Amino acid sequence: MNVEFSPSPAVRLGGVTGAGERSWVAGAACRGMDTGLFFPVDDRPGAAESALAVCRRCRVRGICLVEALLVEDPARRFGVVGATTPAERDRLHRTARVAARREAAAVTSMSGRAAA
Repeated sequence: MNVEFSPSPAVRLGGVTGAGERSWVAGAACRGMDTGLFFPVDDRPGAAESALAVCRRCRVRGICLVEALLVEDPARRFGVVGATTPAERDRLHRTARVAARREAAAVTSMSGRAAA
């Protein structure tokens, strides 16, 4: 079994996801491996280390991570993806939300000054 995602066809980011646009999957280090490795049942530190080691040597791990962040349901984050654990992807999402709020506040502040 191999590790693959089933993204919504409506989700697209510069050709990263969508039907017929996932040719990067063929170059994934996990291609053809048992998916059980990437979904450890044990949540102790180090339980995911074997899967993380596979991901770290993968040449498409960045694309894999971006796709996961785009299509993954935050309430249902499981397994090792793009050399990250679910907790690490949670932190990435929180960091991105905080940055987006700061940017939106800065833009709002700047546009308010321009109008004055």
